Amino acid sequence: MAYGSLAYGMLSGTFHAGMEFEESDWRSRGGMLGNLNLFRTLFGPEHFPRNLRAVADLKRLATKHDKTLPQFALRWTLSNPVVGTALVGFREPAEVTENLGALGWTISVVEMAEIDAILARHGCETVPPGWLED
Repeated sequence: MAYGSLAYGMLSGTFHAGMEFEESDWRSRGGMLGNLNLFRTLFGPEHFPRNLRAVADLKRLATKHDKTLPQFALRWTLSNPVVGTALVGFREPAEVTENLGALGWTISVVEMAEIDAILARHGCETVPPGWLED
């Protein structure tokens, strides 16, 4: 089961450079929640800009399939043979409908390798050294 399949909004395609999260949002503290390092490799000051650059490249791949970035990201998650469920949150009913666009199509092996290359090129940490400990 994949939890946070849209990387806590990073793969929604709505974040941008210079963006400031609301003070009550844990992402405003660079992925820290109290003394817990939740997702610094997504939202930390050295990681957020490079992740946004990778997202821009991933959006271009999504458009090749006439899909939104969330649909593409969910399809990528579900294309992993060890993942049977991709959990996602939503705020609007339309997001549920959009997420259903991840079903009924495939990403090729070549495209999967291209995704890996994009993440590597931008220095994205897909397997952080620790999730909760500093």
